[in-house]
Order: sequence, then C-alpha cells, then structure tokens
Amino acid sequence: MAKQSCTGVSGRYTSDGTDMNRDFHSHWQSGTRLKFAEETKLIMKYAETVPAVLGISFHDGSLVVNYPWDGKPDKNSGEYAASPDDNLFISLAKSYSLVHKTMALPGKQCTYNEFPDGITNGNEWYKVFNGMQDWNYFYNDCFEVTIELGCCKYPTDAERTFGDVWSDNFESIFAYTKMANHGIKGRVTDYNGNPITGANISVSGKGKPIRVRHEAGYYWRPLARDTYDITATKPGYYSLTRRNIQVNKSEATEVNFILISKSQVRRNKKSHTKQQNVA
Repeated sequence: MAKQSCTGVSGRYTSDGTDMNRDFHSHWQSGTRLKFAEETKLIMKYAETVPAVLGISFHDGSLVVNYPWDGKPDKNSGEYAASPDDNLFISLAKSYSLVHKTMALPGKQCTYNEFPDGITNGNEWYKVFNGMQDWNYFYNDCFEVTIELGCCKYPTDAERTFGDVWSDNFESIFAYTKMANHGIKGRVTDYNGNPITGANISVSGKGKPIRVRHEAGYYWRPLARDTYDITATKPGYYSLTRRNIQVNKSEATEVNFILISKSQVRRNKKSHTKQQNVA
C-alpha cells in the first residue's frame, strides 16, 4: 500500500495555474480583479444568484471550524480579527464542532494544531486574503465557515476515509444547518404588497446589514438569542424600525416590513393640494 501524504497543495490549482482557494474578491483590497478562473466565476455567479443563509467550505489538513475574518489589513497573522458578527460566528462554529465526534476534544485533534472547542478565528490561525469564506460573507450576506475535516489531506484508503469522515461529521452538518432557523426571517414589500428587493436589514447596530436578495422580497438573518431593534431601509423609501423583537432558539422570529415610497407620498400630497385648490 502506498504511503499516504498529509501535506501539499496538489489538486487546488486549475489547469491555467489559478489557486481557487485564493481566487475571490477581497473587499479589503482596492482595484478590480480582471481575471478569475472559470470555476471561480461559476461559483460566484451561483452564489450571487441563489441567496443562501449559511455556507460551509470543506477543506482538509487540520481538524477545526474556521470563521471570519480570514484576513484583515490592520491585524498581523496570528492576531484575532473579529468580524461585525463575531459572536454569531463563534456560536455557528461551536454548533458544528461540539457535535463532532472528536473536533472539540483535547488530544484528539491534529498533533500540530490544538484549538479550544475545535474552532478558530481565521486571521488568528494564519492570515489569508481572497478566500471564499470572507467573500461570501461580505458580498453575499452568506454566513460561511470553513470546515477542516481531517489531519491528512491525501489518505491512501479513500473509501474507508470517506466513511469515517461521514460518520464523524454528519450530525454536525445537520446541527449547523439548523442554525439557519435561529434568528429572524420575513418579507419586505411596498404599500401595495409588491416585493422590494435590495432593501437593507440592520440589527440594533450589531453585525453587518444584509440585503434582501430574494425576488419575492423574503430575507433570512441568523441571530443569537436576544432582543433586537430591526430596521429596513432602501433609497427612495422611508425607513421602518421594528423594536424589541425577541429571538429564541426554537425557530426564526418573523419580522415583516411594509415600506412607504417617498415619491408616492409626494404624488399624494400634490393630488391632495390640487383637490383643495379646486374646492
């Protein structure tokens, strides 16, 4: 039996030599990338077209859940780089690692990497830009983490390894996906019930605003259990805040918004003024 290789980067480069693991937009870096691998462009198009609440990127080479930020310009590699949703990401990461058979257990992780509770902030582990995780979170409002499935990247007995990986991870995968229902959800419409896409949903100054991306005006926003003020805004409409919204762990709290068009209000005022003049 051939000796397994546990390190290396074989398989992550495309035919044109692009490292897909470092091939996404970074909001920290100025300028526009002129070229992306075809595979990257397909992933980006899909992610931008199909709204997702949570995401997982599966990797290998360690045993840990990695969460944003993967890289931040004002932080050195090895320093903690908190995202606006840091507490939420910690909760998401633990929802996976603590259910995993060994990921959170001391002495059961890779000998060269030991992570408390089986989770790590990306930049605190090592600094990376242009990864999919940070891109999906910043540009698509998809709360994505990276799961490192095992210590050895290239096991010899792939069939046996796949069975072991599935046994170790399937309960964690289901536990993580259930987190999509921990927070708020709802619909944003105008006064006539027409969906409003592109509106921003912000939460009491906590976390980054998310956009309403669904064509029918629906949105989903993971949140930790707490009480929040939720605000919907869009240029051309009056903003609306729903206060003291309670979020629990059993299911998403429904928070709907009806936004009033500023132009419609102006037209109504003009019409009312004309009617008064006629009278």
